Amino acid sequence: MTYLFYEQTLEKLKCDLYELKMKTGDAIENSEKAVEICLDAINNVKKYFKANPINNQEDEIKFFKKIKPQFLSKLIFHIKIYNMESLLPHECKESREEAYRIESKKIKKYANQNQNFYRYFRTNSTHLDNKYFVRGNQDLKLKLKSNTFESDPEFSTSHDFILSKIIANTMFQKYLKDKLIVLNTNHSPQLILSKPIINWTSSKVALIELIYALHTTNSFNHGKSDIKEIAKLIEQTFNIDLGDYYRAFLEIRMRKTGRTKYLDTLKEQLIKRMNQADEN
Repeated sequence: MTYLFYEQTLEKLKCDLYELKMKTGDAIENSEKAVEICLDAINNVKKYFKANPINNQEDEIKFFKKIKPQFLSKLIFHIKIYNMESLLPHECKESREEAYRIESKKIKKYANQNQNFYRYFRTNSTHLDNKYFVRGNQDLKLKLKSNTFESDPEFSTSHDFILSKIIANTMFQKYLKDKLIVLNTNHSPQLILSKPIINWTSSKVALIELIYALHTTNSFNHGKSDIKEIAKLIEQTFNIDLGDYYRAFLEIRMRKTGRTKYLDTLKEQLIKRMNQADEN
């Protein structure tokens, strides 16, 4: 089985989701678009999978254990965000905080309900792969315990969904944790009274480029502050979630031209302003 198509499709999916995440916009609208992007990618994977049948069990296990969950987990993750955010009252901090904690408890409950498989996955076990990740070769009890029935048996096994949900829950747990941090840092009554909220309205990529420039020039604590500390400070100060800024910096480094696009713009605009001031 060739994996090039799946690798390219997954990379495109990651890039599309990353670009969407970098846009400052409504969480509900963004998550809805993310679901559409994930569904499109999964449909393409499914079409390719059916057009290129797997000939041996080793490849079948690899597909349903390593490949499909990378796509499906992202879909589940963004569905979770959409379902939660679309029901939250944005004006009530207490209600939002309670909702985040309830979702966290659901994740822990799911882990407890499937603790044997959780342990199997976390310890990188393989002795039951032929039961969990091979089509038409699983025990009925195992299929029942997976808590789902894929409508297309040719594109599912007893546990590829539950594995995808475990991965999605891990991402969702981090999402909830970050939301609680922002909620209790940026929206506390003390902070609102002490200073006005200033939102970053340019792109996230531009801000990340600036952060790395400030870190490189040792602009904080004589160079003793690391990127994580600076990013957290910036997020709190400008009321923004930077997301995976390490990956963003990698994308910036990979630019063929204009690697310091935002910094170049800053310099050009500041010089222009100085020249205009001189003329006046």
